[in-house]
Amino acid sequence: MASSMDRIRVKVHRKSLIVIPVEVRRKTRYIYEGSHLDLIVEGDEIRLMFQKS
Repeated sequence: MASSMDRIRVKVHRKSLIVIPVEVRRKTRYIYEGSHLDLIVEGDEIRLMFQKS
């Protein structure tokens, strides 16, 4: 399972979609179908943030 500092490579699919791997979704427990995520753009990096409900 991914730790908080692991780098996981994902592929950008048609229409610029990316898939968040299941091990990441299971670790957070806050990312599921219908979840809203915030994208934070800092220079050449993009971070995904989620709200704990």
